[in-house]
This record gives sequence, structure tokens and C-alpha cells, in this order.
Amino acid sequence: MNENGENTNNLIKQMARLYAEISLLLRTADKMMLDKDWEPAAGNTALQGSRNIDAPNYWIPQDVFRFYSNNNHEQILAYIAVTIFHRDNESKLEEPLLTCGWLDYGNGNKLATWDYWYAHIHLYQKKFEIDGKMRPIDAAFFEKELRKKNIHSAYSLAVPLMDITGTGSLDTKIIKPLIAEVESSNESNI
Repeated sequence: MNENGENTNNLIKQMARLYAEISLLLRTADKMMLDKDWEPAAGNTALQGSRNIDAPNYWIPQDVFRFYSNNNHEQILAYIAVTIFHRDNESKLEEPLLTCGWLDYGNGNKLATWDYWYAHIHLYQKKFEIDGKMRPIDAAFFEKELRKKNIHSAYSLAVPLMDITGTGSLDTKIIKPLIAEVESSNESNI
């Protein structure tokens, strides 16, 4: 095998290991969310992509995600996502991110349908921060894309994926802030 072939094989093997680690991270997040009564809302679905010969940019997922629902918050769709790259604007994302957030369909409403791209709404804000602080989705983007889907509000936060070094950091940087913010938001809407 020549050097280019060997390098290509090594790259593919590294990608497979990366996705295996992401799977472990998200399965751990599933368990932690389930412990707080948040169930996976889309079964085992974890990514979107394409098998179309004319869409090679969609063969490799840009993010791997999980959506969650909770019977006590029927109007909320929560999510946790690993974003590996930004397909629409490669220069916008300098490193892989772990994001979380939620979409609120409004009091009295139940989850209906959603699009998988909601898992990376954090990236579509004019200025997105990677500092672990939950923020509302940019108003202009919200009005253009989410209002027409009957979503009343949406929030997200992001941290560098490499900042998550185990279950402790997953809990303190993602799970606890997500649950606390949903609870706080729900209390203010009552």
C-alpha cells in the first residue's frame, strides 16, 4: 500500500473511533436525562444525512444528536448534540462542539413534529458563543425559521467538545444547566 492509501485508511479508522466515542457520550447523556425523566423523543435516531450520489457533502453527518421529551413539560423538545463541523459555513466552527437546548411549543401545546436540524440551531445565530451559557436563539433567525413551525421560543448553549472529559463534566456543563433552564423557564410561564 502506498502512503496516500495508508493515510486514507488511518483517517477512516480515526473517524470511526471518533463516532464510537460520540455514541458513548450520547448514550451516557441518554441515561443521565432518563434519570431526570427525559426520554429520547426520536427512538434511536441520532443523525441525518444522505445516501444520494449527488449529495456527497451530506454523507458524513455534521452533527450527532438526541432529542428528549418529558411528560411534565409536554410543550418542550430538549436536545443534546455533538456538532463536528458546519456544512454551510466551514469557517464559522473552529472545533467540534457539544450543544444543548430546547424549543418551547407554548403552554398547553404538545410536541408535534420537528426537524433534525433543530439540533444545531446554535450555529445559525448571527453571533454564537461557545461559553456554556444558555441564550435565546437570535430573534431574526427565530422569526424567519422557527415561528412558522409554531415554536414560541428556543434556547441553546455550547461548549467545546474537548471540554467534556467524563460524566462529571457532561453533568455540570450540559445536563444540569439544560434541566435547570427548562425548569426555570417553565416556572416563569406558569
